[in-house]
Amino acid sequence: MARRREDVRLGARRCGDYRSEPRVVRCAVVRRAVLLWSLCLFLSMCGCQRNASTGDEREQKRPVGVGVEGGVRQVPLRIVSAAPPAMAEQIMEAWRLISDQPIEIRSVAAIEVIGQAKQADVLIGDDWQVGDLVASQVVSDLPEVVLNHAAIDRGSLLGGLVGNSMIWGNRVVSLPLTARVPAIFVRENESLEQVDDWQAYQEIVQRIPGRRAAEPLADGWAVHSFLVRAASLTAGGWLFDRQTFEPMIELPPYRRALEQMVAVRSSYPEKRLGPGEIFQRLESGELEFALVWPESQMAASRRTGDRGLRLLPLPRGGEVFIDQWQPAGMAGGGAILVPPSYCVAISSGCRQSGIARSFVTWLVGIEGAPTVRQADGGVSTIRAEDVSEERSGELLSGGTPGAIGIEAAYSKYMVAELNKGSSKPILRIAGAGEYSAALDTAVIEAVEGVCSAEEALRKASAAWREITARRGVKTQLNSWRQAQGMRER
Repeated sequence: MARRREDVRLGARRCGDYRSEPRVVRCAVVRRAVLLWSLCLFLSMCGCQRNASTGDEREQKRPVGVGVEGGVRQVPLRIVSAAPPAMAEQIMEAWRLISDQPIEIRSVAAIEVIGQAKQADVLIGDDWQVGDLVASQVVSDLPEVVLNHAAIDRGSLLGGLVGNSMIWGNRVVSLPLTARVPAIFVRENESLEQVDDWQAYQEIVQRIPGRRAAEPLADGWAVHSFLVRAASLTAGGWLFDRQTFEPMIELPPYRRALEQMVAVRSSYPEKRLGPGEIFQRLESGELEFALVWPESQMAASRRTGDRGLRLLPLPRGGEVFIDQWQPAGMAGGGAILVPPSYCVAISSGCRQSGIARSFVTWLVGIEGAPTVRQADGGVSTIRAEDVSEERSGELLSGGTPGAIGIEAAYSKYMVAELNKGSSKPILRIAGAGEYSAALDTAVIEAVEGVCSAEEALRKASAAWREITARRGVKTQLNSWRQAQGMRER
């Protein structure tokens, strides 16, 4: 009897209190419990294997050499972008192929980037906004871990982009995504081989009947056409005095550049055109000759290649100004980098620094850059390797021969221009938009005959002084110096 009570106690400990059931039932319960425990263990092991497999797949999706620093998180990386929405969509699609880290891109107007920067991790904006981004304290310095990453290969970036999209004093606050330089596009039936200088340019334009030549003169674009010309005529100081920040745009090279624009205005269409409209008219055959650059999201090849266009280098001044006019051979001028060009930066409000660094490294790196290039119409080039002889051969061998050919020609031309080391810095100080708008108004007034070139530049210079006085001479001087890689005074 005592032994039976002991058996009951053991059964209760093992299977629960089943003292009222027969012993065979107690044993069946035990067996079921063991089987259930074994089944759970088996399913758990299978789940671990599936998770390991998923982990392997995710690892394979990561870009070679660019892992997601800190691991994948479910919180999306927040990106504010002034680039065209179509470019943002292609970036998102390409990123999804190589990473499980979610991202969200909010497309905004360029002037809205600063206002939304604090609610973002990464910023994509116009390179002329860098001064405003720094002044507003909404960007962080890019760390050496990004700049020295093998995927970035900082030394391979085109030299002309370093001063326009990267440096700020002794800091690096952004990296280039796209680039533009002006060129001349002519129809293949034109026998021109080159345009030596601006005087030759003027003579050619005036010979073309029917106002079938153009350069960007629309609101917001005329200032860039003016600066392109002025840059090629100037070998000394540029735009502002580095010591006093006094405007230099009333000096002879600027006046000559504007006078030359006035001289050809009557040979252009009555409507002042922007780059996009100029390419449309080149495509339709309405224009035969144009000084222009591909507008963002517009490939020169796709808009004009099937119309039989050729590319010619930008004219240089027959002489340049260094305190006085001298033959161009003594000191060369340089082509300015023309907006719109885009750069990428990490916001000072970034809440996922490691992931942001990984994304920027991928986007500018040798794996992400082709995505941007494709989204930008195939003409954006930030590395010489983008237009290697092998790559150019690939471009020329497929698709529409004329289209692919002019794409490759423009890219190679852009590499040559931006590697010369003589490019002038773009106007990217704090308040760049204000300075640019004031000069744009003056240029348009001159080409439309409202006032002389000299008077227009005098007005622009006065407007620049007012902007500087409002913002502070010392502040603006330091901004201009830092924009060119110099230290504050």
